[in-house]
Amino acid sequence: MKKKLIIFWAFLITVIVSPSPTIAQCPQEGCPEGTSCTIFNECLNLSGFIDAIITWGMGIIATLCVLMLIVAGFQYITSAGNPEAVESAKKTIQYAIGGLILLAMAYIIIDLLVPIG
Repeated sequence: MKKKLIIFWAFLITVIVSPSPTIAQCPQEGCPEGTSCTIFNECLNLSGFIDAIITWGMGIIATLCVLMLIVAGFQYITSAGNPEAVESAKKTIQYAIGGLILLAMAYIIIDLLVPIG
């Protein structure tokens, strides 16, 4: 199990860190000074880049929270009345919902206080 987890994280980090080939093929002559090109051939400055990272990060976190809700629901259904398993599933559901609420609050605060885009 530990070996599979290490392989999964190594693959995930490789996918995230590896450069996109479309960025290398992006024409730079259309972008103003101090900007770079995105994978969608749009010009992007530093604040746009940070906004993109925040947007992707929040999407990944929201996906993980929903995945944890699904896993906890499965644990709850398959607990077969075992009180420890039921309590563990309930805690996982509480933490996942708490994570979604925290993510929503962070998004609202970032959107209100730091209008990037």
